[in-house]
Amino acid sequence: MSAPEFTTSEALKKRQLVIFIGVAVIVCGALLLFLYNNAKRQAIPPHQANDRIVSQDFSTPRRVVDPEDAWITSSEVDLGEMADRLKAFERENELLRNRLDRLETSGTRASTAVQTTNPNQRSASGLLPPLGKPPPPVKSIPKPTAAVPPSGGGTGVASLQPPQPKITRVAFAKVNDRQDALVHPHINETLPAGTFVNAVMLNGLAAPTGNLGQRNPHPILLELVDAGNLPNRFSHRVRSCRIIAAGHGELSDERAYIRLERLTCVLRTGEVISKQAKGYVTGEDGKNGLAGLLVTKQGAFVARSMLAGVFSGLGRAIGQSYSNVSTSALGTVESIDPDDIGKAGVAEGVATATEKVADWYLERADEVFPFVEIEAGRIVTVTFTEDIALEANLIEKYVE
Repeated sequence: MSAPEFTTSEALKKRQLVIFIGVAVIVCGALLLFLYNNAKRQAIPPHQANDRIVSQDFSTPRRVVDPEDAWITSSEVDLGEMADRLKAFERENELLRNRLDRLETSGTRASTAVQTTNPNQRSASGLLPPLGKPPPPVKSIPKPTAAVPPSGGGTGVASLQPPQPKITRVAFAKVNDRQDALVHPHINETLPAGTFVNAVMLNGLAAPTGNLGQRNPHPILLELVDAGNLPNRFSHRVRSCRIIAAGHGELSDERAYIRLERLTCVLRTGEVISKQAKGYVTGEDGKNGLAGLLVTKQGAFVARSMLAGVFSGLGRAIGQSYSNVSTSALGTVESIDPDDIGKAGVAEGVATATEKVADWYLERADEVFPFVEIEAGRIVTVTFTEDIALEANLIEKYVE
């Protein structure tokens, strides 16, 4: 076995010298490169040392024009055209004015020449004088209508007498042979407005409510049981006469309102009186209309419709319980087990039938409307709002 070799000091010194020479060469190269760059930078002129970016806006011709300048230019052109038109109008006006002056001058000369000529020659030639300027209008004074007094007084407008006012007589009643006496209707043959009398209802009334009741009121028959109470404490023998009326109900106050239509009476002599009557009926409480019982049947139909709807919902729920719903990438698929097809069909049939029944009940509920029920035999008060001309003396031929 040979002994290890050891590096001598001379070899180590040679290696260190080589390393030192390499480092020195590298440092010298770096120093020379730095000096070269510095000299090159100093050779560049100062105004070219830094790069400057110069931007310039190359705009299109449309953007170069200022809108304000364009508007001013167009305005100047319009003003110039208007000035030219104004000058043309002024020239035309000047020409027309000169022509009018020449026409006026020629008309004046012609009228002067006609006035200086002989009238016989003018009539012989058959020429008419030219028309000149029209004379100024003269206000005409109307001729007096009144006669001028023959006493020789003033004959001017101040002496005219003003027309005397006329008295017109206006009468609102019948006038007999004598124009001074006015004839008024008598209570023997007339029932004045404001007359009231007690009456009894011979039949009952189911007064319909709502718009239907107002358009189509139900008839009712009344019989007068007392003498008519007239204004100023007069009375009239209208007992046992009958009145045909019509009434409708109101939901707001549950009352039936009755209006009069016709008054009929049969006298002892057999004469029949049938006149149109207008008025209203008041109840026992003294208020307009009769208080009654409000009757409605809509609640029963609505309740039956609700019950049918409940059965419809139960049938539909039972039918859906027999179906299986499966969801896949293609969508949702509903299937029914073959053993449960009969049960599902019965449930769906019941649901559809009960739904139809619920709709039918709702339609019947719309057709039914509430009404105010009034019993027969009630004593009411009838009031007339307009005069009734009976055209018969009921005092002599009264009815009982």
